[in-house]
Amino acid sequence: MPKPTRFVPGTVVGECVLVRRIADGGMGEVHEATSPWGHVAVKLVTWGGMRGTEALARFLREGALLRELSHPGIVKVLAHGVDGRTKIPFLVLELLEGDDLDVVVGRRGPLSPELVASLGVEVSLALEHAHERGVVHRDVKPANVIVPRDPSRGRAILCDFGLSKRVGAEGSITGTGALLGTPYFMAPEQVLDSKHADVRSDVFSLAMTLYFAVTGKNPFESLEGPELVRAVCSHPVPDVRTYRRDVPEALAVALAFALHRDARARATLEELRSALLEIAEGTTGVPSAPGSRAARVGPTSRPRGLAELDTLELQKGSYSVMRSLGPNLVEAVNDEGQVVRIERLGPLVERQKDELFRELELLVGNANDALVALVDHGEAAGEHYVVSESLEDPELATYVDTRGPFTMDRGLRAVSRFVRGYGKVSSAGFVHGAIGPSTLSLRATNTKRILVLSDIGIARRIRALGAASTAKRAEDPRVDVLGVVAALHFAVVGQLPFGAQGVVADGGAARPLAVTFVAPEPAVLRALEALVRRAIQGEIPSFEALGHELRALAGDPPTG
Repeated sequence: MPKPTRFVPGTVVGECVLVRRIADGGMGEVHEATSPWGHVAVKLVTWGGMRGTEALARFLREGALLRELSHPGIVKVLAHGVDGRTKIPFLVLELLEGDDLDVVVGRRGPLSPELVASLGVEVSLALEHAHERGVVHRDVKPANVIVPRDPSRGRAILCDFGLSKRVGAEGSITGTGALLGTPYFMAPEQVLDSKHADVRSDVFSLAMTLYFAVTGKNPFESLEGPELVRAVCSHPVPDVRTYRRDVPEALAVALAFALHRDARARATLEELRSALLEIAEGTTGVPSAPGSRAARVGPTSRPRGLAELDTLELQKGSYSVMRSLGPNLVEAVNDEGQVVRIERLGPLVERQKDELFRELELLVGNANDALVALVDHGEAAGEHYVVSESLEDPELATYVDTRGPFTMDRGLRAVSRFVRGYGKVSSAGFVHGAIGPSTLSLRATNTKRILVLSDIGIARRIRALGAASTAKRAEDPRVDVLGVVAALHFAVVGQLPFGAQGVVADGGAARPLAVTFVAPEPAVLRALEALVRRAIQGEIPSFEALGHELRALAGDPPTG
């Protein structure tokens, strides 16, 4: 569902007249517009961290710097400014016709090693141009590499410098200490603290982008949220030939060198390009697909399958399916008229069944108001299902997007209450693995809204074990600690401290007036970022320890 927007078609922004919204995401929204330069893309930076005179002044300085970038491999910034009516900063960009690399690989499958090397050379030249002018991109990924329809524009164009920063600058558009970027393609040092991102971080992200282009995979793609962040920070990237055996050794070595976890030992941009040039010798460009659309600056949405269920008979009764909520997930009504959610786990082997029953017993035995209630489970036609209550209450992500962030005090109270409840099930050995703003809901009570884990995620964890998998169930509570800390950051700041910050296509539908986000005080941001870094580095080992941390932030005396 698209986010609300106040920028409807016909709105005038600078010298541009908006035509339709083509994308939106963590930093803002993108519109097609008419202008003195012809049809353009207007990026409106609606992120709450851009409020305040100092932040706007920094944006204007850095916008001017981006306009100085003039390279055929970089999308052109035509103008920048601050909208007089809303005080929201904007960039005017050339509107490219083509597909991003994510779409190209999704449509064609993995590309040839020679072609991938050729694309890498062009992107490296674009990055070199930016680096020489003191600009670090910080969000190089397949969705930010456009393959243009017009071959005269080259094979690849680098876009979306929305997270860029000036080398050596104390601040950037996104502020220091913020963990911004796309973790699937982000260097470990950038995950820990984005103010440490430099030209070497862009090298890592480019290499990971090429890794994806030649294999069609990202080695961390099965992970999300806190598990993803911890893996990026602590696990080496596997050899590219793990996923594609015919990748030439020269390319495998070049990528491995550029993907070194230690930035000091990582290949330079020049070293990577030199290796890619040798591999790319004698290659041709990416053929344009008929009917390519205007490129989107952001990750690509992919179609998802729907659960195909009608009626289920399980241990505690019959369930009539009402609607699909996603792959293997439906909303249903039981014999008593209660609305429930049903997750389909599929056929299970003994190992998976044992783990399922362990989790169910643990959750039922430690039930409390921090967890959605389990209603039923069972097997039908050889497939296993889990039934839980369905909450009508909004997810934390939706609530903050529509009503604005919490105050620090309110955020601490809500999260502290959740920590006390969830800590009981955590201390019994339960690890969720994907706690965040989209798995937490704000249940309305008589006097307040309380945080509830609305998506218990059993199906995801059980399927991950797999019939032939050697994977072990997650046992480290620090994964969940990090998820809760990230949710606190989101509740107070209005965005995650890490995560995909590029824009996501939404179809361009207009929505009601968006809420105005107000950035927290600098001291609040520093305290939250320090807590996030400690959680990422594994220094908060349990929910009991997290409770102590939250009480210290609130200024409460220690207990126990």
